[in-house]
Amino acid sequence: MQLRYLLLLLPALIFLIVFYGYPVAAMLARSFNDPELGLENFRKLTNVRRHEDFLFLSIPSNGYIHVFLITLRIAGAVTLLTLLLGYPVAYVLSSIRDSRQSAADPGVDPVLDQHPRALVCMDGATRARGIDQPDPDQSGHPG
Repeated sequence: MQLRYLLLLLPALIFLIVFYGYPVAAMLARSFNDPELGLENFRKLTNVRRHEDFLFLSIPSNGYIHVFLITLRIAGAVTLLTLLLGYPVAYVLSSIRDSRQSAADPGVDPVLDQHPRALVCMDGATRARGIDQPDPDQSGHPG
C-alpha cells in the first residue's frame, strides 16, 4: 500500500484517538486510581446482596448486575420482536411483483429498471446512459 493512502487515514486516526481513545483510556485509568490505587475500587461490584433468576440460572446480584440484567432482557425482547416482525415484512416485500414486469420476463431487476440513468460499472466509474444505449463493456472498445 502506498504511503499517500495511509496519510489519508491520518486525520481519521487522530480524530479517533483524541475523541474516543483518550477518554476511554482516562476513564479506565481513573477507575483504578480514584479514590485510591488498586482493585479496592471495584469492591461494590462484587458485593452480593441477592440472587436473581435469569434464563433459568440463579445469578448472584447487586444493584449493578440487576441493571445489567434488565438491559439484557430489553435487548433480547427487542431483538426477538424485530426478527418476528422484520422477516415476514421482508418476505412480503420481496414477493411483490412489479406491475411493469411481465410473467414472460422474470429477469428484470426492478431497482435498476426504475433507475436506469445511474448504473455503476464494475470498474467503479459511473456512466449515465439510457436503456436503449448498449453497454460500453460489451461494445469491444475500452471504457
